[in-house]
Amino acid sequence: MRYIYTLGLISLFHIQSMNAQIQGYYSHKLDKNRSILLIVYPNNLYSLTWDYNGDSGGFSGDHIIGDISCGIWSMEQEKIILTDRYHNFQTICTHNHIANEQIEIIIENSFKWLTGLKITKFLRLENNAEPNLNNFPWAYKFNKSSAEKEREENYNEENPLPFDEYIMGRYHLWIYPNNTYMLGISINPIIYTDFSSSEGTWERKGNVLTLYDTSANCPFYLIITEKGLKPNQMMFSLHESPFIFKYKE
Repeated sequence: MRYIYTLGLISLFHIQSMNAQIQGYYSHKLDKNRSILLIVYPNNLYSLTWDYNGDSGGFSGDHIIGDISCGIWSMEQEKIILTDRYHNFQTICTHNHIANEQIEIIIENSFKWLTGLKITKFLRLENNAEPNLNNFPWAYKFNKSSAEKEREENYNEENPLPFDEYIMGRYHLWIYPNNTYMLGISINPIIYTDFSSSEGTWERKGNVLTLYDTSANCPFYLIITEKGLKPNQMMFSLHESPFIFKYKE
């Protein structure tokens, strides 16, 4: 009995020790100007963002930060599971110890453009560190039941859906006639120059357009209006915007 109790204590200590080692700031440089930043907090919260520092087309020295995901992280059989608070989709990661407390997290399953990335720890966190939830109001204040009600109200009507490019700020959305889509993020707000952030298939029911990301295994929703596509329950912070995806003229 004492042997089993001792093993239990050792196992608990190992888990707590591993969790403490995982906590910290991680980054991966996509290119000269763009990086991915992951912060793993002691209270089992995390935030995942992309960061741009450079020239966005006419304005040198621009610094732009974009939301990707935030929520709860956990350890399951040596895997790090990042569960998005807003959509509940999971980003599955493994980890390697490089040297001392330096840890490398490898993203195994997530959005296509993130899968396979190796994010390296560059700074540890104090045990009492907590995230600034004001940086992620879209994930913590969003009324999901209100979004579901809006979809219910739009299932029985049908506006035209042109197969075209739609633009909202730095986001470009392509709806293709073969029921596929691509959502891209562009640093240059006028010309699409950058990377795809979501790809998959789409379907519509009435005026509700469902985008299904085939890598993240998660649906996202827009409302088809006469003026364009209105975010209803979208990835990143898109649904927080009062604007709509407008047809490219």
